[in-house]
Amino acid sequence: MSGKKVIKICSNFKDIKSRLLSVPRIAEQYELIEIDPPLPAGLVDDTDYLIADFPNTVPILFAEPGRLKFIQGTWAGIDGFTSKLDLSVRKPELAVARLSHPTFGQMMAEYALASVISIERGFKSASRCQDSKVWDKTSPSMTSYRPMNELTVGILGLGEIGRKTATLFKGLGSKVVGLVNSPRSGDQTVDRYYVGGELPEMLSSCHYIINILPSTKHTDNLLSNDTFSACKNAGFVNIGRGNVCSEQDIIRALDAGWLSEAFLDVFAVEPLPPKSPLWTHPKVTVTPHVAGNSRSPEIVDCFLDNLAKVENGNQPNSVVDWNRLY
Repeated sequence: MSGKKVIKICSNFKDIKSRLLSVPRIAEQYELIEIDPPLPAGLVDDTDYLIADFPNTVPILFAEPGRLKFIQGTWAGIDGFTSKLDLSVRKPELAVARLSHPTFGQMMAEYALASVISIERGFKSASRCQDSKVWDKTSPSMTSYRPMNELTVGILGLGEIGRKTATLFKGLGSKVVGLVNSPRSGDQTVDRYYVGGELPEMLSSCHYIINILPSTKHTDNLLSNDTFSACKNAGFVNIGRGNVCSEQDIIRALDAGWLSEAFLDVFAVEPLPPKSPLWTHPKVTVTPHVAGNSRSPEIVDCFLDNLAKVENGNQPNSVVDWNRLY
């Protein structure tokens, strides 16, 4: 036995080990072992730290923590695997940390900005004109755009990603408003905060709505049942989760003129089924859940930061709350 603490890695990101070994302290003080799923139940007794893709953790989540200090996940969201868990009787005791990194938030914020600019500038119409080889400088969809400093952008969900998104738009001069759980005063980044009962008022004030909320029982159908009717031809960008409203809600809002256009990266069912009408709706842009991608450099950064915290007697960052499911 080496006497070193053991870090095990069970992930599709195959360069995590090499990146960790490039850190002298880690190479000197820890034994790094790559393993394939499924994880054995005894792992909690012979492993100090685990880095794993969330689905790979399912076999051990309900085990006693044993020697295992925490699990570093490689995903930002957890709903992709919680459907496999029965949390009604017992919650996991293991500390599980989500991927939470400024670079990930930056990627998500940039997707939101690109979507808003694309809608505002009529890039979808421009693409159709290009396909038809039509030079059209009179189309309102491409000539009636507004600069960012004339827009009000509403953000649903103001965690790390939401704050990053708000900061990006605020830096371009936009008025930024946001939906939160409890009342608070505006600040340098968010001009006004709204709470749940004020959602229609918030929607009516926005040129663009950006959803960044996680999937929880509290966010289910948040924008369903004609909630979009409060909007005044607003653009909709969804990079949170697809549970906030149905496909029918989005299409009804677009056809009624409540929404002008929608950029959708997340859906209630993924992959989006070929029969979904969203694929062919002229006012919808579909992307395959790529607004922000997990990457090895950020995963390693998160793990090293959390490792330092735990070894100093503190809790890791972004530990999953199994009651709130985020």
